[in-house]
Amino acid sequence: MKELTKKIVEEKLELIHRGELYYDLDLNDYNVMTTEAAKLIATKFKGIRIELSGIRHIIDEVASALVSSIGELSSLSFNGLTSISDNAATSLARVNARSLHLDGLESISDNAAKAFVECQFDLSLEGLINISNNQAFHLSMFQGPLTIGKNPEVPRHIQEIIWGDNFSGLYLTDEIIEILSSFSGKSLHLHIWEPKTITSKSVNLLISNNKIKGLSKDLYQIARKMQMNKGDAEKYATLHYIEQEKFLYTFKSLTVDAAQILSFKTLNQVLDLRFIKSLEEDVAKELVKYKGGLNLNGLKNVTSNLAKILITHKGMISRGQIGPKIHATLELDGLKEISSEIAIILISYEGSLSLNGLKNIDDKTAQILLRKSKLYDTVFKKEYQPSISLNSLNFLSKSTSEILANYPDKKLYFSDEFKLFCIKDKNALANWFEQDN
Repeated sequence: MKELTKKIVEEKLELIHRGELYYDLDLNDYNVMTTEAAKLIATKFKGIRIELSGIRHIIDEVASALVSSIGELSSLSFNGLTSISDNAATSLARVNARSLHLDGLESISDNAAKAFVECQFDLSLEGLINISNNQAFHLSMFQGPLTIGKNPEVPRHIQEIIWGDNFSGLYLTDEIIEILSSFSGKSLHLHIWEPKTITSKSVNLLISNNKIKGLSKDLYQIARKMQMNKGDAEKYATLHYIEQEKFLYTFKSLTVDAAQILSFKTLNQVLDLRFIKSLEEDVAKELVKYKGGLNLNGLKNVTSNLAKILITHKGMISRGQIGPKIHATLELDGLKEISSEIAIILISYEGSLSLNGLKNIDDKTAQILLRKSKLYDTVFKKEYQPSISLNSLNFLSKSTSEILANYPDKKLYFSDEFKLFCIKDKNALANWFEQDN
């Protein structure tokens, strides 16, 4: 056993005073810690992140010695602990730190859960694999940021680095989820494994609480609702963009009220509505007021009336960090084909078009798309050419390639596979790609 003593801590403290150690103090090599060492850590260190994950068991006296009102640690990690006494939990809940990590604990007692409610900092309990009703009740009253369970969406190779062979995740019943859904603290990152055992009613309780984060895509799919309403849109507008993407799995369409909220309260460069499968005209009239780009890649077809509404969108996006703003892109990658009637309408859109769902286009459609660049010069009079993205094209006749080759500034975008096809086919577009190489 390698013991962390007062003398060793004093040596580390001296290194900090000399400027040889800064914010991170890695003490993971030590398996046990003396009371004197704990007292020194609690009183002499400020703004330091201390790692003590080599310690597998902490006695009550050492935990008590870590309580102090003098020092203030940035972070304290005891991720090696696999069990903790009620007294030790009570003490650790009172340490003067901004965050406490106890990610090695797979379970805690009811009294420990009650003690943790007194924490005035971030608390991470990623290792928990189950909790009782009483524990859920106490944890739901936690006031700071709280993390429970390992994130099941972490890639497998990263899981192996972080957790080794221990892939056990958090399993919860509907009853416990109902209790946790009343969480009213700063935030609850809740990572649930095997969500298929949970009902949509329970998942919707979690989703409806804006304080609860980190829910997996699988959970959102269980909670799938047909239509996003005003309340749903207000929640969406408050989420981090990663959470927004998962949240959208829940819906297939929007109400007018929801579209109004999204148009004015969402601040992303692009309003990502790729999972919306249908779009009413009155809803579209609200969405085109959005000030950024529009991703409507879930639409499988577009009527002429809907297309006429969509091209009135005038959102702008930043061109680099310091560059001028340019007209945003209208993304319609769900369209597998477009008629000449729809193509004629879409070319009037002032910004760039993303039509990455098209597998092939004929001469007539190509002529219409070419007309977009001329329209831009004569009508919109902008200083840059709009682009058209056609990344799913896998075939093009030689006559069609000759038409598209006249598009100015090479503002047509294709996949690498299609570029190889053009070079092999020796069509007119091949010159573009050979020059680029």
